Amino acid sequence: MRPIIGIAIALTGSALFAGIAFAQTPTPPVASSAPIWTATAPGRPTLLLLPTIHKLTVDDPRIEDWLSQVAGRAEAVVLEAPLSVSKKELPTVLRHGQYGPQDNITNHVTTLTAEALARCARQSNLKIVPFFQLKPWLASLTVDAARTTGQTADSKPSPFRAGIDERLLKIAQKKMMPVIYLETLDQAMKLFDDMSPDEQEAYLKTSCANLTGGAPGEIDLGELEQAWLNSDMARIERLVTNHDPLESQSLYDADQYVFHAGTKNFAAAIEGYGYFHGKGPILIAVGAGHFFGDDSLLDRLKADGYTIAPPPGIINTACVQKAGDADPASQPSVTRAVSAVCPARPMRAG
Repeated sequence: MRPIIGIAIALTGSALFAGIAFAQTPTPPVASSAPIWTATAPGRPTLLLLPTIHKLTVDDPRIEDWLSQVAGRAEAVVLEAPLSVSKKELPTVLRHGQYGPQDNITNHVTTLTAEALARCARQSNLKIVPFFQLKPWLASLTVDAARTTGQTADSKPSPFRAGIDERLLKIAQKKMMPVIYLETLDQAMKLFDDMSPDEQEAYLKTSCANLTGGAPGEIDLGELEQAWLNSDMARIERLVTNHDPLESQSLYDADQYVFHAGTKNFAAAIEGYGYFHGKGPILIAVGAGHFFGDDSLLDRLKADGYTIAPPPGIINTACVQKAGDADPASQPSVTRAVSAVCPARPMRAG
């Protein structure tokens, strides 16, 4: 289920680079706009909530058009965290993610040998000595950044395209719109640094494995992008919450930790009354994984008094009761993002 983490985008080009089941559904109709939840509460700005994908596989022209349209409805754009790390900010990253001079990564991992780590560094086109000074989580993000941007030693072109976050930022800048971040760089780094040792190692092990092929648990970004284009929220939830049977428990736990901890930070920022300026609407764009599962961003906003309306044309597959299930409550997983607004009977809006 492992997605590309948004903060890996920010590491690109930094100084670190020296050198569950759902009912079967018919083919979804073609959507005509980006999937947007609308959150309203008395006395607060209207929030337009957009699930994002941090890296895309296809440059579908509809994406740019839809993002420009939704940006045109907003007073400001809100993203997870800064999408770049300057040289001035690099010490903040290393303060959280680098060992002291008398320590190195080999003292903190058990399933990756020094030889395997060195090979991973070389394949990522990273210098071995600085790489060994990185904590597993930062080493993982650095390897991911190299792979997703085509900076690996084999010079293999990246199969990925700019993500929704990056595209939206450019649109906002072109329109000279205010851009607000829900996390500071320091908060984002601390989130990863607080990850358990086993989870950190699982992240790094998967990042290294992905250099030579898809590791178990890697999310299918092409399928995720198509689901986003179709406003197929149940399909998106399945992709971002699915536990691959070949995926280690530590890796799955790491993903869940990142989603939950990030969601907590995002919701806390949104809930601060003085955080936004103007009357709105405010466009809030965060990773799709934060919209689903227990204690999702939508759950937190509802608990804070917001009324949530689903995207027009949403496919409510999670509302469809499987044949033979007498009691909907017996289904172990329900799309919470949809069930919050599901009708009493199955339907497809739009």
